[in-house]
Amino acid sequence: MGREMISEYLEALAARLGGCRSDYTFSIPKRYLQYTLRDFPLRLCESVLEFIGGEIDTLCLLGKTGSRKTMFAAAILRAWRWARPQYPEDWRNGIFLPAYTAADVLRNMDTGQETRQEWANAPLLVLDDVGASRSTPHLAEQLLFLIERRYDNQQQTVITTNFTLTEFANAVDPRAASRMQDGLVLDLGDVDRRGGEPR
Repeated sequence: MGREMISEYLEALAARLGGCRSDYTFSIPKRYLQYTLRDFPLRLCESVLEFIGGEIDTLCLLGKTGSRKTMFAAAILRAWRWARPQYPEDWRNGIFLPAYTAADVLRNMDTGQETRQEWANAPLLVLDDVGASRSTPHLAEQLLFLIERRYDNQQQTVITTNFTLTEFANAVDPRAASRMQDGLVLDLGDVDRRGGEPR
């Protein structure tokens, strides 16, 4: 897709995103519901079009605390849903999964299996802030299952983390890091924009 077509697509997408029905956003935390692609630089949005279009399976957003990874992941999920009007709503309702929620569920070996399967089978899964929770061998194994299962089945996954891929490999799992780098990896930088710094 040429640059002009990409720009036109993003312009049309931004114009329509404000009208997304609220039930498309049921799994996105309230603080991040407002964000759409128009809140981010064009060059950054251009870089994720192939993922939104389904041509790339894995998108990894790296960056330090406050670099707007979670906001961008929420905007990508909204765009991904909007781009699939031909599918029923239950199909395009990808899951936005904060790491603290995943850790809480996955630590329970008895009751977490059914939920884990739901996450593994979702058409799109956003794993937000992976590595933020204290990792245990069991938790690392469960996260690897999710990432590996989705990678093998070519299901789309967005992963955000404060780690570099090398740090992720050391702190969480080298096999998961290897699969993450096989997709699109974007580094959003080390500036904490929560303090009001320019984007």
